Amino acid sequence: MADVRAKFPQFVEQHDRLRRYRETYGPAVFDLLPLTRIHHSSTINYPLGTTSNPIYVLSGIAAVVLLIACVNFMTLSLGLASTRFKEVGVRKVMGASRIHLAKRFWGDALLLSMLSLVLSIALVELILPIFSGLVDRNLSLHYDSTWGVLFGLAVCVGLIGGSYPALVMSGFHPVVVLKGAQRIGGENIFSRTLVAFQFAASMILIVMTLMMSEQFEFMRTKDLGFNSDHVVMIDTQGKTQLGRTDRERLLALYRQADEQYNDIVNVSMSSISLGDVPVWGMSNRLPDGGEIGYRTFVVDYDFFETMEMNLIEGRRFLRDSEADQEESIVINESMRKALGWTSEEGKVFPFGKRTVVGVVSDFHMRSLHHEMELAAFTLKRGNGYLRYIVVRIRPEDIAGTLAILEETWGQVVQDRPFVFSFLDDDIEHRYREDQRWARIVGYAGIFAIFIACLGAFGLTSLAVARRTKEVGIRKVMGASTGHIVKLFSLAFVKLILGACVIAFPVAYYILDRWLQEFAYRVDIGMGTFLLGGLLTLFVVLLTVGVQAIKAALANPVDALRYE
Repeated sequence: MADVRAKFPQFVEQHDRLRRYRETYGPAVFDLLPLTRIHHSSTINYPLGTTSNPIYVLSGIAAVVLLIACVNFMTLSLGLASTRFKEVGVRKVMGASRIHLAKRFWGDALLLSMLSLVLSIALVELILPIFSGLVDRNLSLHYDSTWGVLFGLAVCVGLIGGSYPALVMSGFHPVVVLKGAQRIGGENIFSRTLVAFQFAASMILIVMTLMMSEQFEFMRTKDLGFNSDHVVMIDTQGKTQLGRTDRERLLALYRQADEQYNDIVNVSMSSISLGDVPVWGMSNRLPDGGEIGYRTFVVDYDFFETMEMNLIEGRRFLRDSEADQEESIVINESMRKALGWTSEEGKVFPFGKRTVVGVVSDFHMRSLHHEMELAAFTLKRGNGYLRYIVVRIRPEDIAGTLAILEETWGQVVQDRPFVFSFLDDDIEHRYREDQRWARIVGYAGIFAIFIACLGAFGLTSLAVARRTKEVGIRKVMGASTGHIVKLFSLAFVKLILGACVIAFPVAYYILDRWLQEFAYRVDIGMGTFLLGGLLTLFVVLLTVGVQAIKAALANPVDALRYE
């Protein structure tokens, strides 16, 4: 590796472009990068695939859900504690030590954790193909290299889940327990804190899902400065590598088809597809010493009409103006502002000395992660090639129109494939990675709230069992079903409110950091947080209400005879 690095200076001297770059911008540093960094680094212009690393995101989500499950187990252990008070007292009277009881409680938790591990492996094998499609990764589980990690994880979960009964219940005094004076459960601050933590973690994931959906809806509906609907991009250079003559013949034939078929609206060509704009652009110095970066588009006639771009000043390229190919240029509004102009009339573009004949409204060349960029359009000429044939079609008969386009292609090219894409699909592809993670967070939120509701259901069941006689007495004294349901639900309402205090600041911080990746984004409003809280409250109360209604409708005579 050191030998390769030592050859880099000589490599720079042997290549004129690299040497000129060094003379213009200063020393260029060359080094070797690990393939994994090239694959996932967001600072590399041409990464091998997507730049987000799924390992950290998925691990974080899994850790949150697993922590909720552990807390859920501890919470249920607190609820079940009241049913094991006498067991603890009797065992201590019979000579059991605290260490013996702790081992027993931890043994129960570890056994349950190991059984859960076996069940989870079976579930993973079932859903792994579905999840692989969701994250767009070919995932597989190699047990020979991960069994130690899985086993260690199961042990950790068992130790955490059984920690409270092992450390606290094993220390109960036998006399106090057998007298029935020991109290734990619903009014215990520690147990309520655990339940609130579950709801808070679930609420964070739900609020994040709602906010992500709002951001993606904003991106989907935002005006991009051009109309991408029903625009077919025919690639003449990717897999086909057509020569300039063939491209010109194709363009002429497609323009003839435009005149013959009503389903073809407009035809033009461009050097760059607005659905796949390269990361690089031009950079030039202004006469006053400043420097601006911009993108150049080489286009053919009717490009602005085909893309339905709004001309805000001046004119488009004209067919009857021979000077437009060599002397004219069209810029976007951001370029005009960067040059400090209030009008394009009579202005000469400082780079290339072309006359600015028109200004189009700003348009988003890349995803909304990026700020609006500067752009300049020149008419087709020898310094650039036209790669994409741009065809706007009508939506009534898309399949028939595509058949016409392919047939026209075959009149010029018989031995190379007809490669095309819809521009709106190409633009949507920019956000598939973000949408994929939003779906993952959404599913995690559903799973987390499901686990939390299981805990709430279990705690309510235990509360009903502990308060059976109380419910019977209240019913005899005239309490209504609604009053009984309110009695059991009110405690969970307080826990949800407490969870909001924890969840909202955390969710705001995470969402604010995530939205910083978008140059154009929605504002974080309280409506999303309130909706997330209300959804959590609704699901939890629905879960608790089932048990509460069941207790309220029970025969009070049976309740009073309950022991």
